[in-house]
Amino acid sequence: MLPARWTLPLALAVAAGCQAGSDNALPAPVVESLANPAPAGSAQPGLTVSPGVGLILSWQVRHPDSSLSLHFARLDPAAGGWSPVASVATGPNMLASAGDVPSVTQLPSGALVAAWRGRQAPRGYDILLAHSADSGRTWSAPRSPHRDSTLTEHGFVSWLQLGDTTGLVWVDGRGNADADTANHATRLAHASLDADGASLPETFVDAKICDCCHTAAAAVPGGAVVVYRDRTDGEIRDISAVRWANGTWREPVAVHNDGWYIRACPVNGPSVAAVGARVAVAWFTMAQDTARVRLAFSTDTATTFGPPIDVNEGRADGKVGLVMTPAGGALVSWIERRDGNAVLRVRHIRADGARSPAVDVAKFGDGKRAGGMPHLALTAPTGDAILGWTDPGTNRVVTARIRLP
Repeated sequence: MLPARWTLPLALAVAAGCQAGSDNALPAPVVESLANPAPAGSAQPGLTVSPGVGLILSWQVRHPDSSLSLHFARLDPAAGGWSPVASVATGPNMLASAGDVPSVTQLPSGALVAAWRGRQAPRGYDILLAHSADSGRTWSAPRSPHRDSTLTEHGFVSWLQLGDTTGLVWVDGRGNADADTANHATRLAHASLDADGASLPETFVDAKICDCCHTAAAAVPGGAVVVYRDRTDGEIRDISAVRWANGTWREPVAVHNDGWYIRACPVNGPSVAAVGARVAVAWFTMAQDTARVRLAFSTDTATTFGPPIDVNEGRADGKVGLVMTPAGGALVSWIERRDGNAVLRVRHIRADGARSPAVDVAKFGDGKRAGGMPHLALTAPTGDAILGWTDPGTNRVVTARIRLP
């Protein structure tokens, strides 16, 4: 259950949503508590959805010896609840990051594959993948999808379903090991997995991107679309989208030219969702020193995008989540600051720009990393959205069910 201290804010937010303002053209989303099996001490929730399996919630637990372990459970609405908890791996070299969380997904073969950060010495980190052919009872030894041995950063995995093939994209820092500093650049990398979960040789999709903002991916007819924070030579770090179509990567396109000039990584990546050829992208920007969460729609599989729609009301922190409704609208989650608190909020936005009232889901206090990186997923094309985050008050992963009236 959600902690009792959230009950009143949730009730007030939903009730206030019935009092539509000038742009509140849609009913407010309804937020309900959803118990989950993550224990005290859990953090870094990940959510994935796979055909035939449903939603998978993963999380990490830190132990008294400072080691971490990775666990997961499936949500099966038809069966009325969660599966028993399964464990993937435990080890002193597993890393925790509020912005780069582990995940578990299903391959077309029915096997499971898990991804997490692994520590390198003396610096840097790798992506580690483990494979299970027996529904998570036993796991292979971990291996990396990248073939380099540089002591650099590799992370922020997003999964791709390309027909009968599962692939992943990630943020790859091996270029920063180049002796010529003029060539230093973080790249967007991609690899496919074989039926046993082993990665095929990687390719590079974009030669220069932001160093530590998460990626996101969605399936579209004929392929997939990946969104990420790009980086120009002039340090403009806006959001780009790149499509996999007909067996090849197309040229990236700008979702919108915000023009955010920043000489550092904001650790604040985008989110993407798709229904058929319709695609939605949500992101955070501080262009012109204005903190905003924005949303843009595409009707042509992310080839072009319409004008951005502003999502937030208070000072945005970003950390966006996004799912699309069957009708082509979007449900967006984000964190913003209000009255000294970090507030996790959601709202429904239609493709024509009509917005529902924004609903408070949780308040965290003023910690910079309060709530971690919330994740939003859709249980089925016509199902409810599930939102997961880390609550610093109860020190555990919390989930909520979000319904559109």
